Amino acid sequence: GVIEVIAGTRQIDQLSRILSDDVYQRLSKRAHEARVARAMQGTKARHQNFSVQKMHCESPRDGVIESVVIVNSPRRARAVTIRLEGINHRWRATSVSVL
Repeated sequence: GVIEVIAGTRQIDQLSRILSDDVYQRLSKRAHEARVARAMQGTKARHQNFSVQKMHCESPRDGVIESVVIVNSPRRARAVTIRLEGINHRWRATSVSVL
């Protein structure tokens, strides 16, 4: 979902309930920058088919999951790191990076 937000094919509001406020703000800024870059290049957002190639998860302590996911698209592979924390009986992403 995070990659789709950056690619412009998903609205960030669809992820708002699972993202911490800090992650939401940073992702919103990155999506805006990507949208401006696409506009300057004259390209449109295109839906891409993604598949998970590999995933590695660790739990450094109770209520925390840290994961690295390798995601493939027809054009490239990306690594996504994510930290999930149990907050108010719900998992929330408190850190997300897309490489």
